[in-house]
Amino acid sequence: MSSREKLEQAAIELITQQGYQQTTAQQIADRAGVTERTFFRQFSDKSDVLFSKTEDYIAHYADGLSRSTADTLLSKVYDVYYFVASTLFKNLHGHAKQRQLIIQSEPALIERELYKAYEVVQFLTEQLSVEFEPLATRLSVQSMNVVFHTAYEKWLAQPNDDAVLADIFADTYHAWQQLNQ
Repeated sequence: MSSREKLEQAAIELITQQGYQQTTAQQIADRAGVTERTFFRQFSDKSDVLFSKTEDYIAHYADGLSRSTADTLLSKVYDVYYFVASTLFKNLHGHAKQRQLIIQSEPALIERELYKAYEVVQFLTEQLSVEFEPLATRLSVQSMNVVFHTAYEKWLAQPNDDAVLADIFADTYHAWQQLNQ
C-alpha cells in the first residue's frame, strides 16, 4: 500500500471515529505511520484526502468519452457515465459509503463534492459541443449527471458491499427513460 493510500485509509478511519473538525493532518499522518511532511507532499489539506485529484477524476470521464462508439448524443453521454460507474467505482462500495457519510457531515465538503460534479458537466459539455448542438449537449450531460448521482445514492444505500454501481446506473437510466413514455 502506498503512503497516499495509507493516508486515505487513516483519514477515513479517524474522521469516522472522531469527526472531521476534530481530526488533524498530524493525527492522520501518525495513524498512517508517516510524517506530517509526507502528508503535505501528498495533500494540500485534510479535505484533499477525501477527493481524488480533479484532473485524475475528469481523466476517467475523458477515457470513457474516447471509448464510446455511440453515434447519438444521449448514447454517448450514457456510455461515458456507464464507463465511469463500471471502472472507477468497481469494488469501492464500502469505501465510498464511508466517504459519503463524512462528506454529508460537513457543509464545506458537500460544496466541494458539488463543484467536482459541476466540473465534470463543464468538461463533458465542452468536449461534446464540438460534435453536437450545444444546448442539447448541456441538457443531455446535465440530465445524465442527475441520473448518475441518483444511482450513486441508491448504490450507497445498498446494504451489501458487492452491489455494482454500473448495474444500478443502468437500471436508473432505464427508469429515467420511462419518464418520457
